[in-house]
Amino acid sequence: MTGMGLGSTSAGSGSGLGAVRTERRGSWAVTLRIEYRDVVSGEPKVQELRTTVGALLDAEPYNVQRGQALMAFSDWVVAGALGADACSLPAQAFGSRAAKLPEDAEIVFVSGLVNQRCGTSAAGTTPPRVELRLRIDADQPISTVSLVCPNSSARNTLQGGSSVTSFPSAEPGACTVELAGPVTLSTQVTVPSGGGDLRCLVQGDQVSCT
Repeated sequence: MTGMGLGSTSAGSGSGLGAVRTERRGSWAVTLRIEYRDVVSGEPKVQELRTTVGALLDAEPYNVQRGQALMAFSDWVVAGALGADACSLPAQAFGSRAAKLPEDAEIVFVSGLVNQRCGTSAAGTTPPRVELRLRIDADQPISTVSLVCPNSSARNTLQGGSSVTSFPSAEPGACTVELAGPVTLSTQVTVPSGGGDLRCLVQGDQVSCT
């Protein structure tokens, strides 16, 4: 995997992870040196990142928080792959990071993956919510429409022959739509991370939403 790998770091002047003090803290030099072996060629590789303490402190907070959340998600994936209890501390660590980024589409998406596997929102946080609109095309009267998600549920009544209903606080990820009429029908749907529209087609005892 070119450009990535595990290597050693050391503190010192000119190499490793160290700081050379100058007159102002913000201008301290920082060097990160990574040594690894390319998994394709087998050749040893070295990469260095040179920056200053000031540049690191001035980094965009949003990008820093986003990076921390994605690193916590990576730790959650690794914990699960190694057979550890990924839904305890790893999920809580990710949840605390993700809670700071409720509008980030990528974080919302991976939060849905954590919530689907663990069955509850990580760290007890409320997953970011979106608006989901459903259009019901049915060959029979439908009285109520319910949206059932891992951490929430809502039910709307169709009135006056209406065929459109909206769930303004839908939970992104895997949910179930239930339609109550002469019989109760249900189908699995995926609520988009940014919200949106789905059309549910009912024919006899079959229902599908796309």
